[in-house]
Amino acid sequence: RKVKKNYYKTLLKLFVYSMICEYGIERIVNHACFLQACHLFDYLEQQNIPSLYACPENTIKQWIECKRITVQARSYVQYKTAIKNLMIFYYNVTCTPVDSDLLDYLNDLPDQRAELEANKLTLLPYEFMHSLCNLLFELFKNEEDPFNKRVIGLLCIATQSGLRPNELLNLETDCIEHETVDGMPATKPRYRATKQ
Repeated sequence: RKVKKNYYKTLLKLFVYSMICEYGIERIVNHACFLQACHLFDYLEQQNIPSLYACPENTIKQWIECKRITVQARSYVQYKTAIKNLMIFYYNVTCTPVDSDLLDYLNDLPDQRAELEANKLTLLPYEFMHSLCNLLFELFKNEEDPFNKRVIGLLCIATQSGLRPNELLNLETDCIEHETVDGMPATKPRYRATKQ
């Protein structure tokens, strides 16, 4: 869905203009704040809330808490920060009394490091990874079928790089670039990043 009401469209345009004036046109924070504001405004339109002035504090909190369930800790922090920026902008532009409870809630960010550590996958033991890599490389050398060879090749690349699944599946044939770094041969995949 897209933001439809002129009120929200105008507020969104002014917010983006303010962000560009404050941070410059190339800062990625502008894009993130724009997207989060779009999502919030879309939600408010679905709830038939005509303006931010008429929006109860609990509605914004509810929307953000729904995001907490569906996104990672880092994204949740970005949502709260973007909406805090939006609300500060709104209070300044409209001379609306500041809702300090809402700003306190938006400022209360979780300990991101602790959540990230809790959600981390434990690394496989070196002995296992070493054996897996040797097996894959051996299978690759001995495979005759071109399709199977490609599949095994992708698995080999996956074990040696931190590529995301979408990036891995979008690799082109002959995407491996060879170079020399400090006199040692090195290879790297040429790929299209799927995350900013």
